[in-house]
Amino acid sequence: MSYFDTSFLIDYLQEAQYALEHLDRNPTMARTAGVPAPALYELYVGVARQRGIDAISDAIDALSWTTTVPLTEEATIEAAAIERELADNGQKIGSFDTLIAGVARSDDVALVTADTGFEHVPDLVVHNPRQ
Repeated sequence: MSYFDTSFLIDYLQEAQYALEHLDRNPTMARTAGVPAPALYELYVGVARQRGIDAISDAIDALSWTTTVPLTEEATIEAAAIERELADNGQKIGSFDTLIAGVARSDDVALVTADTGFEHVPDLVVHNPRQ
């Protein structure tokens, strides 16, 4: 199983070649894909800003093959630990990215992302299909 970050999902919805090819090469990944709830929030905010609130239903339909992964108390504790670890190393990522990383790391699941900032998160398995 893998979790998908907002950056990858945006590219998928925009039919970026690398995103489509990545899923074609990894059919099992596509069948077992999870999306952390904070990533969906970021995605839906972007869709609403660019295309209007009604366009969110199109995004939901386009991602019907994924499963929403909730933001649990365990994940928020993990996110707080990540925030501290990054600060100790002089690093920082956005608050929602910290929550997304917390969900993935607390579940010990790889995060598929086009955002290189996640590579700074200790003990988080990151797959960047752009690289």
